[in-house]
Amino acid sequence: KDDKIVIFGSYGGRYAGGNSKPVFDYLRAMSDCPLECYYFLKSKQNEPGYVSMYPLTLKTYLLFLRAKTLVMTHTLWDLGRLKPSRRKYQIHLWHGHSGPKSDGYASKRLTKENLADIDKHAPFITKFLATSRINLYFWAFAKVLHPRQFLPMGFPRNDILLRKDIQEKVLRNIFPDLPHDCKVILYAPTYRLYAETKFYPFNDFNRDDLERWMTDNNIVILLRYHMGEEKPIEVSDRIREIGSDKCQEINEVLHEIDILITDYSSISSDFMLLDKPIIYSAFDQEIFERYEGFIFGNYDFWAPGPKVHTYQDFKKEIEDVLSGEDRYSEQRRAINRLINEYQTENSTKQVAQFLIQFLTNKESRGYDARKI
Repeated sequence: KDDKIVIFGSYGGRYAGGNSKPVFDYLRAMSDCPLECYYFLKSKQNEPGYVSMYPLTLKTYLLFLRAKTLVMTHTLWDLGRLKPSRRKYQIHLWHGHSGPKSDGYASKRLTKENLADIDKHAPFITKFLATSRINLYFWAFAKVLHPRQFLPMGFPRNDILLRKDIQEKVLRNIFPDLPHDCKVILYAPTYRLYAETKFYPFNDFNRDDLERWMTDNNIVILLRYHMGEEKPIEVSDRIREIGSDKCQEINEVLHEIDILITDYSSISSDFMLLDKPIIYSAFDQEIFERYEGFIFGNYDFWAPGPKVHTYQDFKKEIEDVLSGEDRYSEQRRAINRLINEYQTENSTKQVAQFLIQFLTNKESRGYDARKI
């Protein structure tokens, strides 16, 4: 194995993104980088360093065999149908916080086969990124990992949310006809195995009234399905769709969003870094808790924002926020400190430097990354 060869992957090979891409780009941009970095994708790429893994050519397979280190956002599926090996380092940068919904051993929906799969892969994980101590404790249980298997750092993809020099208006590039000075709301629910996602799950919902109300208040709502459930959306001047075809990395536009509406999605954990209001559409909370479960059990605590169950409440909470009312600011900041404890605007650099030191200095390959 060549200690200097590192293969990156993300999102099952569909595209380069998440926490893998910023680290890959950082290392590739270094003039004196001691590592040889490649990015495996399903589609053919012309950019340097990107390698197509379908069809799996002999050259690609031999490259995988030579590589000592694999960096991913989800699982080994990010790198194709490849089996785990104790002869390789697996660095899991992961794709999001868990909360407020549960995952792994903490989830109620997993079968015995799912749990056996977690048990099977846990020993092969060299490092698993955790953004806080409380996340470390949760993932240690959920993924059956030893605390020393963790990399205590922030998500590289979230650096952009803390940078003060961001001036680019990405939304204007996506929607050139966006109304002037409008308030932008992102509506991004999570995926449900037991039912289809509903954006307006209210018995008293009135689409025509919503359109008039948004026009009167100069509001635009951007709808985004979970990447596992994208489907056609009825759009208008005030209701837009912002799927992965328009914006692969939603974090690139979060700084332009005024209000986030979600339910149990981990996007709320990222959005808290901006210290902006969040509204929760938890219309099926009891069902979700029965099927999935919530991190540490207390949804209201981990979801710092109003919970709306009717269309009238939906509009009222938005109006309250736009008028300057922010009742959940203190709770939101407290939760942010708990789950984003290690986040800085330089997490990409920190993870990249960890990889360099870990792979070039054999003495630094102890379990505790904080000593590196």
